[in-house]
Amino acid sequence: MYEFVGLFINKDLYESMSENQRQVLSDCAAKSLADADQLAKDSREQYKNDCLEGGMTLVDVDRDAFRDALNDYYQKQFETKWTVTTYDEVMSYAGQ
Repeated sequence: MYEFVGLFINKDLYESMSENQRQVLSDCAAKSLADADQLAKDSREQYKNDCLEGGMTLVDVDRDAFRDALNDYYQKQFETKWTVTTYDEVMSYAGQ
């Protein structure tokens, strides 16, 4: 399971800060988010190991095949429901 972790701030508050304050906030946020990502990674690994030790069988799947099978579905969603951005824009972030 992937759990999104985000950091949000009120735009007016952010814009009222000095450049130095914004930089401190940005630096702290980057460190905190990196720490949260590492904690999540460690937790996933521990959970996976616990499951494997408990008898679970890990099955590797062809992720590209799943993505390819859903491509048309996602394209249609961006045409009909998710119109605030484009499929190509969202997918441009997928490699990051």
